[in-house]
Amino acid sequence: MKLEYMLCHGGGCTAEVEATPELISDLKTFGGMAVFAINYSDGKPVAFPVPFAGFADALSGPPMDNQKYANARRELIDQIKQRQ
Repeated sequence: MKLEYMLCHGGGCTAEVEATPELISDLKTFGGMAVFAINYSDGKPVAFPVPFAGFADALSGPPMDNQKYANARRELIDQIKQRQ
């Protein structure tokens, strides 16, 4: 599946695709995917593996608590900044 960028901003770029029943089924059963981006400095593709482990459970489970997600994301960003 090839996705074109829809929106780019300081935090990255976004591509969208319709979540058809077939796509959801694939996400539940496939092991993962590789997202390819183009390296800005040399123009070469770079692969980012994205595992689908836990996707089916997450989809059928309760919704995410947005406040907990925001807190966890902030902690992760802080950890990344400390390592730099």
